[in-house]
Amino acid sequence: MNPAGGPPRGPAAPAGQAPAGKAPFALVARFDSANYVGARWWHEGLERELDGVARRKALLGILALGVGIAGVGAAVASVSRSSGIDSDALDAQKSFGWNLGAESDPLDYQAAALTEVCPDDVQRTLATRLKPTVAAHLPHYRGTLFQALAATPTTNGLIDTGKVLREQMRPVSNTETRLAFDKGRAFASLFDDGAAAATTPAAPASGTPRDARRADAGAAVLPLAPVPTAAPASAPSAAARAKVAHKVVVVDLPGPLAVAFAAGVASLFDPVFAFDGWPHPRGVVPSHVTLGSALYYASLFEKLADTRAPDAPPVFVLDRARLAPYDDESDRFDNRYLAVLPSAQALRALGAEQVLYVSAQGDAEPDDLNDDFVEYKKAGLELRMVAMSDFTVDPAGTQPAVAVGPRGASGSYEANPNVYYGGSRGSHYWFWHTYGWGTPRVGAVRPMFPPARPPYVPVSRSTPFSRLGSTRSRPTSFGRVTVFKPSSGRSGGYSSSGSWGRGGWGSGS
Repeated sequence: MNPAGGPPRGPAAPAGQAPAGKAPFALVARFDSANYVGARWWHEGLERELDGVARRKALLGILALGVGIAGVGAAVASVSRSSGIDSDALDAQKSFGWNLGAESDPLDYQAAALTEVCPDDVQRTLATRLKPTVAAHLPHYRGTLFQALAATPTTNGLIDTGKVLREQMRPVSNTETRLAFDKGRAFASLFDDGAAAATTPAAPASGTPRDARRADAGAAVLPLAPVPTAAPASAPSAAARAKVAHKVVVVDLPGPLAVAFAAGVASLFDPVFAFDGWPHPRGVVPSHVTLGSALYYASLFEKLADTRAPDAPPVFVLDRARLAPYDDESDRFDNRYLAVLPSAQALRALGAEQVLYVSAQGDAEPDDLNDDFVEYKKAGLELRMVAMSDFTVDPAGTQPAVAVGPRGASGSYEANPNVYYGGSRGSHYWFWHTYGWGTPRVGAVRPMFPPARPPYVPVSRSTPFSRLGSTRSRPTSFGRVTVFKPSSGRSGGYSSSGSWGRGGWGSGS
């Protein structure tokens, strides 16, 4: 963390000089919208006055074989509307670089990133490292976000923007992600009573603790010191494998939390990431913090993959911020995208009979999942909604922090074992009674304030993404930018301005 309390923004992208004959342009807009971080949970507690002057540097054009990038909201004399080419935002990024139009803007982590640098080899191979281990799950893996780290622009003559992205990336870990990890582990422990036993108590802190975790509001602060050794991961028990059989989990949380929760359940479930967009310094979706969270947990995902059952069921990992609110601000880059889940037939082929949908507060599915969930119900798949908020810290819990795996040369991944369904050890296994998929373990007690989870029945509704036959629709302005080719042949630009005929729509989130 930044010792001064400010956000570790990462190194700025090289400002460089405008190519010969290319006139620079000026950015005239400010990032003063809370939507900048894409999700309210991330912004709360982190909001502060930003130095608008320091963050509003002039942007310089780059040579792009006649199709260049111009400043959003800036006037370029040689650009006309008639020369604009409407493009999918991701395709434009692949052609001209992930940070097109914002080459001088550093990524802003909003105080969530660590100061350490991610190893270059890990970043380049992240898409391969985090792919599913079960062959049947590979067709459903969408590691587009991870691929950005090794991508270079397909337009000849441009700089290696993938290298620029790698230089700016930082591991992301904060109170919220660590708690999501703890809740994921608590969820997994419902299937395997011995999961918590395969850990080692963290060694007492010596001197100043490396980290401190506020597990929940009002809970005690647990010092988390580096642990010399961590307990080796053990294969799931036969009982746990039987309990997870025929179950599929869909985690739909803000990206960094979704990654952390998936890391918590990765001992039993095979993570299948579905992050289908790239980061951008001015992106509507803050994909870079999701990417940073994946980098933070990368070695743990790999470690757990080595001991996970070869027939482990999938956990599909989605970023809820993919449909972040967007008001057509001219200084924003529309990198939104749609979630893609397997069809009911495909889930049946994977052996699924029951689907657990994990959201933050038991929220209804977003618009882009409605058709899928209605299809699941029609196909006879049992669908249940799980609220991550139902897993809370027991304020009376006394178990010390545990190490669940080494991280780097001297650190470790640590967890708070005092997180339970219903908020106490006694109520934890009442989960099975609430969801009707089993009998609570002997000794389980009804929570004092049991979470109310009525049967979840998705109802078909008209959305901007409703299918027309087998084709999914989407607004014409969704996830798109206009790339300009000036009449002069010089560097052009992109626009996401609402004045160019963009219409509004509901996110459904």
